[in-house]
Amino acid sequence: MANSDASKVAAFLNSLVAKNQTPGVQYVVLKNDETSFEHTAGVAEFEHGRPITKQTSFNACSVTKTFTSLAIMQLLEEGKIKISDDASAYLDPYPFPEEITIQQFLSHTSGLSNPIPLRWAHLHEEDASFNSDAFVSAVLSAHSKLKHHPGQHFAYSNLNYLVLGKVVEKVSGMDYRAYVHRHIISKLLLNNMPLQFLVTSDSNYARGYQKKLTAINTILGFFLDRKKFTEPSSNKKWIKFRKYYVNGTAYGGLIANAYSLSAFIKTLFQPGSILLSDEYKKTLLTKQKVRNGKMIEMTLGWFTGRLNDANYFTHAGGGGGYYCEMRKYPEKNLITSIMFNRTGINDERFLDKVDRFFL
Repeated sequence: MANSDASKVAAFLNSLVAKNQTPGVQYVVLKNDETSFEHTAGVAEFEHGRPITKQTSFNACSVTKTFTSLAIMQLLEEGKIKISDDASAYLDPYPFPEEITIQQFLSHTSGLSNPIPLRWAHLHEEDASFNSDAFVSAVLSAHSKLKHHPGQHFAYSNLNYLVLGKVVEKVSGMDYRAYVHRHIISKLLLNNMPLQFLVTSDSNYARGYQKKLTAINTILGFFLDRKKFTEPSSNKKWIKFRKYYVNGTAYGGLIANAYSLSAFIKTLFQPGSILLSDEYKKTLLTKQKVRNGKMIEMTLGWFTGRLNDANYFTHAGGGGGYYCEMRKYPEKNLITSIMFNRTGINDERFLDKVDRFFL
């Protein structure tokens, strides 16, 4: 990468902050498993002027699904489950009218609806008393009606990974958070980079923000208890989120940053990975089909795409106050991750704008 290209990327990211498009941003690029570019800009919290640093952590939201899918594949490799298993063997009671396989939950072809999950959250101080089992049971029962027969179509749904989180707990005999810590996070070389489920340091945590004069801000008003989850910001253009966690830990509970997510991808994709054998990793990363044989842009937990003639595996995560993306370009041996402390509710494919300089 030419120095001029690096300067262009840094200037572009700085401009996002300068133009009030995000309070802060963190971007990391690994080439051949070594850091080739990194950039941080903006603030983790307006009120105290804390800058974004390498140690700053963010709510990683739906990126968590890649950890859940890996947990399922680890249990598959151990012979404890089969992806063809009907999930009714692991849910009691089973709320759905048809049999749905673990593979269909992993690939978002289950037929489940995708209710907007913005209201499914609790404050940091409520976590100790939050009843995850009760939440999952109530949500699955309330949304048990299928939009289509299992395997018929692809339709993204957070509910799929609520189910998979319960499968991990049922089969492993461990709490979901504990399983992921022991079998995934503890095996990564994080070099003090954050990857956990709780905020352990306010000084290194990016507070989430929502820009006031936007359509998303209006939408949030319909789905979020503003009095409970937000507070005024010293920057009058933004609304500040209080520290919160999503209720569905298995679909969106991780606290991470671009560096720790890059370490996760690096370890997972290495030949002979300590996280998953090459045989089962191939299964994990195989693009899926629906019943009519049509290929979908989804593996068993990762989305796929193409940029500048380079294929990639990716996942995005977004919610109130946060947005992130991470990618692996296998043919280029390139890993990229980006984090924002501003709201994002769609898969923006934002990395298209910056990754192209490294391809």
